[in-house]
Formats: sequence, C-alpha cells, structure tokens
Amino acid sequence: MEEVSSTYSVPIETIKKFEKEGFFDDMKEMDGKKIFEDQDLKKLSFMLTLQSIGFSMLEIRTFLDYMIQGEATMDLRINMLKKQRNIWLEKVHANYKFIDTIDYLIYQIKKKEEEI
Repeated sequence: MEEVSSTYSVPIETIKKFEKEGFFDDMKEMDGKKIFEDQDLKKLSFMLTLQSIGFSMLEIRTFLDYMIQGEATMDLRINMLKKQRNIWLEKVHANYKFIDTIDYLIYQIKKKEEEI
C-alpha cells in the first residue's frame, strides 16, 4: 500500500479509506498486505477520478456496482455523471455572480475616479 501511495502520489490515508470501505476486499494478499495488480491500480485510479469530481463513497460504490452489472446500467451511470455535472455547473454559475460583482465594483471605482 505504501509503495502504491508513493509511486502514484496517492495519499496513504485515501487508500486506507477506500480499503476500510471494502473496495479492496477481493484483492490478493501476501503476509497480510494487499497486493495491487494492474486491475486493482486501474480500479483505484477510476475511484480517485470519481472522488475528484465529488462522488461520495456511497456513490463510488454504487457506480462500481453498476459497472459490474454491465450495459444494462449504462443509463444509470450516465445519469449519475449528469447529476454531478449539474452540481458543478451550479457552482460555476454561482462563481460567475461573484465575478460580475467584482467587475461592477471595479466599474464603480473607475467611474468615480473619472468624475474627480
């Protein structure tokens, strides 16, 4: 686990959190340590991607379960991603309001300076 953490720049706490949630229960072990094979690293990478876009542990678990179920759950997975996309769009739009406010304040300052 430490080797994976340092090689792939993944905080050990993150890997341990995934392990605690049972995401690596099916991995091979040697001397009580998890052995990360290629498919495990791909799974970890994908879980980190889902986490980076804001998925909770439950959502990651659900998404992975849907993936195992195959093509029949494609629409469910797409809907999960669209929902997350909408959450991010709302955040972007909220931030645009702040930018508009800042631009307005700059405009007001420049306008007052021109009056002087």
